[in-house]
Amino acid sequence: MPNRIPFTLIVWIIILIQSCAINKDHNFSNTYVKESYKLIWSDEFNKNGAPDPANWDYEKGFARNEELQWYQPENAFCKDGKLIIEARKEVKPNPLYVEGSNEWRKKPKNIEYTSACIITNVYKAGSMVDSK
Repeated sequence: MPNRIPFTLIVWIIILIQSCAINKDHNFSNTYVKESYKLIWSDEFNKNGAPDPANWDYEKGFARNEELQWYQPENAFCKDGKLIIEARKEVKPNPLYVEGSNEWRKKPKNIEYTSACIITNVYKAGSMVDSK
């Protein structure tokens, strides 16, 4: 059976490529003000290295939907004012593996794809922008 890149990995790559196309000089704060919103929190990722642990946490392992990627913190890092989330094709032993298991997280002997998923510690989804 030939190796195939899973659909979700392709979607992630497209999203990452599109996010690079955003005009860095655009002041998004002004857009929010014009539309009667007030930005209450942001992270500019202006320090190289891991995202600030005071602001961000990670999903780890096989997370959901029987996806093939293993989420790990080392695939997310900041560089030159950008958040980089890498999808990698790499083979690693699955620490959850149980021989003969039918449970999707425990069934594969090896991890074949890795990525990262970061979650803000600061505000819950939907409250990042507050209406005036």
